[in-house]
Amino acid sequence: MKIREPFVVFTNLVFIIPLYFALVQQAYFYAGTIFVVFLFSSIFHITKPPGTVWPSEVYKLNKTQKLFLRVDEVLAYCLIFFNMYIFWLSNFPLYFWYAAGIGFIGLVFLYFPKQQNKYEFFHGTWHLLSGLVTLFAVLSLAV
Repeated sequence: MKIREPFVVFTNLVFIIPLYFALVQQAYFYAGTIFVVFLFSSIFHITKPPGTVWPSEVYKLNKTQKLFLRVDEVLAYCLIFFNMYIFWLSNFPLYFWYAAGIGFIGLVFLYFPKQQNKYEFFHGTWHLLSGLVTLFAVLSLAV
């Protein structure tokens, strides 16, 4: 099977870093959440057709791809809320403000560019920034 958008798929590897630190800190449920997000996001991006899949374009996907898309979306939102919960438990350390700034930049990369030819770069950058925010959340557990 040929990976049509390798940058988007390979940028998911960034989640291995916060996964490792979550395991080291024995935050097993958090580690499991990170792993499942990594797994389903990778599966979706490996199986989807090339290019953007905005809500109005879901018709392009077959049933299996739609399932992976929906699971990926739900898990991504779960991870975002989990990260925010971890920051809240940590009394919003300095890591939170780093993550908030990076998260804002990530939203720009995720939502504004709709050009088909730039999707791989922008969405891959979203993965990198999301992984960095998750890393800051995991590190805030140790503070």
